[in-house]
Parts: sequence; C-alpha cells; structure tokens
Amino acid sequence: MKLMHIADLHLDAKMETGLTSVRARERRVELLMTFSRAIDEAVVQGVEAVLLAGDLFDTARVSEKTRRYVGDIVCDHPSLRFFYVAGNHDEAVAPLFANDTPPDNWTAFPSDRWASAVIGGVRISGTSAIGHPGIYDELPVAEIGEFHIVMLHGQIVRTGDGGGEKIALKHLQNRGIDYLALGHEHAFRCEALDKRGLWAYAGCPEGRGFDECGKKGYILVDTEASVDARVTFYPIAKRTLHLIEIDVSGCGSFGEIQERLSVAIEGIETTDMVKAVLTGALSPEVSYDTVHLAKLLNEQFYFARLKDQTIPAIRPEDYAHDVSLKGEFIRTVMASRLSDQEKQRTILCGLRALRGEEVDV
Repeated sequence: MKLMHIADLHLDAKMETGLTSVRARERRVELLMTFSRAIDEAVVQGVEAVLLAGDLFDTARVSEKTRRYVGDIVCDHPSLRFFYVAGNHDEAVAPLFANDTPPDNWTAFPSDRWASAVIGGVRISGTSAIGHPGIYDELPVAEIGEFHIVMLHGQIVRTGDGGGEKIALKHLQNRGIDYLALGHEHAFRCEALDKRGLWAYAGCPEGRGFDECGKKGYILVDTEASVDARVTFYPIAKRTLHLIEIDVSGCGSFGEIQERLSVAIEGIETTDMVKAVLTGALSPEVSYDTVHLAKLLNEQFYFARLKDQTIPAIRPEDYAHDVSLKGEFIRTVMASRLSDQEKQRTILCGLRALRGEEVDV
C-alpha cells in the first residue's frame, strides 16, 4: 500500500514578512493550491491514504473560504482516506465540513486518547494527546502481520519523558511501529526508530520565510518496500526559498561585487524567493550601492532581499596621518569605547554617508 505523509501546511498564514499585501495574498492562495496539487499527485501515485500530521492551519482564526476549500478537496476525493492529527496551531479550528458532518473518508484522531483504524492490512494509530501523562503506555498494539503507522505532532526528544509539545522517542521504540509519521519540524527528516521502523518529518510543503529554505514537499510511504526503500521525499513547493551568503572579501570595485553575486544566484529559478547576504571584509575605498544590487535581484526573482553584513578592512595605521574628514572620522571611531563590531558598522555607514550613498541600517 502507498500512503502520502504531509504536514505543517499552515493554511491561512499571513505571509506578510517582507511581502507586499498583494504578494502576501498570492502566497496564501499558493499554499492552498499546493495542498490541492499534492492531493492530485496522491491520486496519480496510486496512494490509498493521506496522513495529515498536524498544523493544517496556521491559527484558530481560519477563514470560512479556506476551511471549505479543504473540506471540498476531501469530499471530492472519496477514493482517498484522510487521517488527521491536530497540531499545536490547529486548536479550536471550526468544522471543515458542512453541517459539521465529516465524510466517510475522513478520520480525525482524538485529543485525549489513542484511536486506530485498519485499512488493507495497515493499522493507523494517532492522537494529539502527547502531553497527557502515561499516554505512551496506552499505545495501540498492531495485530500479527499488520503494518503499523503511528501519527503524532510535536518535537522529538531523545531523553526525558516528553510532555507539552515534546515526543519522547524512547517510549515509542521497540513497540511494533513500522512508520512514525510526524509533524512540527518544517524540514524533511527521516531516521531509524529501531530495528523495525522509521520516524520521519515530512516538513512543510511551502517555505514561508527564509528560515524555511530548500526543497519542500511530502513523503510517499510504501508499506511493501524494504525499510531502506520505504520512504521517498517528493518536492512540491510552488516556490523554493534560498538563503545565500556571498563572500566579497578582496573585491576592488562594485563590478566585482556584482559579478560574485551573479555567480552565486546562477541557476536559481526566477519564480523563487532569494535572500542574499554579503559577507567578508572590504576596503573602505570600495564604493558600492546595495540599493542597486537589491533592485537587480528583485527584477530577477519573484521576491528578493539583500542584507549587507560586510565589515571594513581597515588598518588604523593607514589613517594615522590622513589629513581629511575621512581620516579624522576613522581615527575618532577607532579611539572610541565602541565594541569592535560597533566600530566596523559605524565606519562602514559613515564612509557611505561621506560618499553621498544611501546608508543601509
């Protein structure tokens, strides 16, 4: 049997960080479309069940339109079984379905105990009650010959007894689990649970900020495959987010800086989102315009941001006898009680101001 493991969609997230209101609205729609596209892929892949491992929504205040959109997707795919465990962002979400009547292909696991369902020799167990004392003692036991999937939402911990949003891994080992489907972490991760099973985070299907860079998607679980081949990760995001650091140390001109930036972003899709960070030490004599660089990036990608974290490559002795406003400024800053980092930043901003450039604060 094939199953899709998907989690942390965070539908209706504001998506406002760094984006215009128009782009934020586009991204909210794209989140919905990515979920729809994933379910279409599930049908093509021959999937029989979809494991929704929590944080389907971003907050309890979900729009009627979004809830009904998700409900319609479920109802429009009666051949797929949907199994849902609530995440920490899903609390008190209003009903998905008209008249609060779930269709036959929808199973929501309870928040105060375990529950199980069996389809085609696969037992699927789940709960969102990971903080309840003794909850692991009540874990359902699979029948002989059953493939056992357990669904939970929380943060894996290798020591301690869990509680709150933590899942105590030691209480799930050697308990007859073949696959532990998790939600909460926003990056794909898969590791051995014990000699029999695996645990995995599917990650989020769409990155929402530059702390969620890289390929995003879902997991396809094949219960007939060997342990090594049981899990396949499929990227599905409409847009990939990239965080790129460009060391511009030694560049002697604006053109050289621009060239290093161009090389660093080569091959990235124009539909993606990019945050470029300039690093390294530059001579204070090098004049460059971060506003111009940011504009070039934004013309090339759906969204781009530029951060300048360079430091001035300054030898105080070079300015000891410099009879100029620049020399006086550098000597004054270097003799101040500012930290080394504050001195570097102050000198960098001051030299740009002296050259009549915009100061990136």
